[in-house]
Amino acid sequence: MLLATMILASVLVFPTAATGQAQSDEEAESTITVTEIPPMATIDALLPVAVSIDTKLAPEDLEVVFRFGTRVRSSATFDRIISDQASFSLLEVITADVTRDAVGALSARIEPVVERSGRSGRGRLILTRDGVYPLSITLRAAGGGETLATTGTFVVRVTSEIIEPYRFAWIWPLYSPPPSDPTAAVDPTLADAIAPNGRLDTLASIVDQTDAQLDFAPVAETAAALVNAAEEDTTDSELALGVLGSLRGAAAKHRPISSPFAPVAPPGWDDISALAPRQYDAANETLVQTLGAEPASDVQIAFGVPVPTAALEVMRSAGATTIVVDPNAVDNADELLDDQRPFRFEENKEVTGVVTDPSLRADFDSQEGPTAAAQRLVARLALRYFESPSRPRGAVLVPALDWSPSRALLSETLGRIGAAPFVTSSTIAELVTTTTSDQPDVKTASLSDPFAHPGPDESVRYGEVHDAYARFGAYKSIFPSGRAPRQTEIESLGLQSVDSTLISSGASTTYIAAIDNAMRNVLDSVRMPRDQTITLTGQSATLPISIQNDSGEPIVVVLELASDDVMFPEGATQELTVPPVAFSAEVPVRTPGTGSFDIEVRLSSVDGALTIDATQITVRATAVNGVAVALSVGSLAFLAIWWVVVAHRRRRKGKHAVEHVPARHGTADSAATPGASRQTRRSPSLDEPSP
Repeated sequence: MLLATMILASVLVFPTAATGQAQSDEEAESTITVTEIPPMATIDALLPVAVSIDTKLAPEDLEVVFRFGTRVRSSATFDRIISDQASFSLLEVITADVTRDAVGALSARIEPVVERSGRSGRGRLILTRDGVYPLSITLRAAGGGETLATTGTFVVRVTSEIIEPYRFAWIWPLYSPPPSDPTAAVDPTLADAIAPNGRLDTLASIVDQTDAQLDFAPVAETAAALVNAAEEDTTDSELALGVLGSLRGAAAKHRPISSPFAPVAPPGWDDISALAPRQYDAANETLVQTLGAEPASDVQIAFGVPVPTAALEVMRSAGATTIVVDPNAVDNADELLDDQRPFRFEENKEVTGVVTDPSLRADFDSQEGPTAAAQRLVARLALRYFESPSRPRGAVLVPALDWSPSRALLSETLGRIGAAPFVTSSTIAELVTTTTSDQPDVKTASLSDPFAHPGPDESVRYGEVHDAYARFGAYKSIFPSGRAPRQTEIESLGLQSVDSTLISSGASTTYIAAIDNAMRNVLDSVRMPRDQTITLTGQSATLPISIQNDSGEPIVVVLELASDDVMFPEGATQELTVPPVAFSAEVPVRTPGTGSFDIEVRLSSVDGALTIDATQITVRATAVNGVAVALSVGSLAFLAIWWVVVAHRRRRKGKHAVEHVPARHGTADSAATPGASRQTRRSPSLDEPSP
């Protein structure tokens, strides 16, 4: 119940000019902002309350109504108490004394005297008991006219002895998103953040200046980006150096909290488990080099994301004994937030868990001015203190990674907490020690399933991020040296920074594209020829596959071939180590006959998750089929034998005929002479007489 109430805190707040109901054109253009109220009311002393007014109406046409309400009874009613007009019965002060200063700004001010007994009225505010009292402030037309704007704040009275102050642990993340323009010397987003009064400039300078106990979590990828920006010859280099100087000063006062090189999102936990030591080592090394301080590893933060069981083991292996999680990371968040103490994880009871309080973050997200927002936080913490003043308890505030508070809000908040004796600023380590020591009833909690009920879009985007992790892991596996080209740069692009908020909003696609583009710039240096035709002169031959590796590093890849016609007697895949030069892989092939055949060729990582290059080769086979060759040879042999036999028979037949022809002319002796023989075989001439 409490969690549900606190989640509504950012909606059920004091009406402001930004959220109040417009009654007229004047009201829509009018605002009223609290500029002064003490952190605590002092008995028998004045309680100055001042507001600034922004309106087009003249001061004489305005009046301001200050209504002090009865004591707030519980945290459950804290965020809706202003709308309960029945509670405002202590004192109502109406002032028409709206003044204009030298620059034309309008303001109004009251100073009632706070007393502990008697009747409120005539400038006397009676606060009989310690507690939190609401104050509603309304700007309206003079003479009880229409309401123009409303706001509110709280009065806190504490006069009793403080037994056990309520502990407030505030973790300040210092983070800049990955570069949106890789071609820029200094990314525009980072340049805006380090500009005077920019987000990083403000956070770094305040955390450097304050002596309050707090934790700050500089993300290593952001620290590396600052160093790179400082080394560029641009106007932003001095700004980056200034932010780095503030962070180094802060690291001397407040021990920075360690984290992976970049914040980790749920889809990446399974993939990053094996790389966790490298991630943490890289982060710690970066922070030591940039900030000159060894970061704490005993406290880890899951930046606004659910925590799978694998993540718990990853952080535990990195040295974490305390893990800060969002309410959505555990099943019984309501109970833990009610208890307001650390707990133990059911999955590993050696690890202490602390749940961040969303209602505290809502105070910083409101549209009130810095004084009202800071006083609201102080009043909320005071109310929790009053609920159990003798029991050690506390709350943790972890703002969003991209939080952008004003310098005035941070200064107001730190000043008011420092002035309130019932609350003390604390580090996470101190909060855990003081609220769990000698406490036998420490609660336990189980991790919730981060993918139990994802929406359809979220499911798709979680899958996209998970696939991107797989590609990045495959990219690094290609290089056996242990360090891939541009790996640090690619890691600094912040794939792990894709948290659940970015995934659900669809903004994760920008980060994934940046990672893929950076990897592709390297992988494009490994290529195979395009539209190549290779002629083979035999049925079985060796096919040469050319690979040009210009990455400067040897790579381990898998060469895969596929064809509907060509066979690969020794297999269609080969694992190769390709040196950083021109290289040729030899693949035995067998063609079905003469003709042209297409072969698809793919070069990939060993696990197949990443395609490095792909092409198509045409094989032109001029080899003759073996059966045809055998038939041809046999036919030629048969013909040769047949010709020999036929010739031999003709020769024998001719000789036999000569031996049996009778002599027609001459004597017997003439047959023995060559001339006689030729004369006998010659046919008679037509000129010769017949016998």
